[in-house]
Amino acid sequence: MPKRVLGLLLITLGLSGCQLIQDQLDGNQPPVLGDFVAEPAEGRALLLVGFSWSAADVEGDTLSCTLVYGGERQQVENCGEVTHTFHTFAEPGGYTVVLQVHDGMNRAARSVAVRVLEPEIR
Repeated sequence: MPKRVLGLLLITLGLSGCQLIQDQLDGNQPPVLGDFVAEPAEGRALLLVGFSWSAADVEGDTLSCTLVYGGERQQVENCGEVTHTFHTFAEPGGYTVVLQVHDGMNRAARSVAVRVLEPEIR
């Protein structure tokens, strides 16, 4: 019975669906994430923070990333090769910055904390 259902899915989904099902049958692995670093991780507002990471895909798929800073989102295309970006935090507070990596099928994520202090008053 499962072979009939799979055959029906392949016919129904067309060529792009065939690849999706083939990837699932072959066991497509999620992206591999190494370190995700914020530098500096603490400072006074307006704080410019550099983020760097390492990401790879076992199958060699092109990776896309989304960095989430509170309510803001930043897309980074081909983030297996582009491995850094910058963001300015204007408001004091604690932030959890999340790096989400997608290979077209699977996702992986890491987070790092950033603490923004009140600006210095002169």
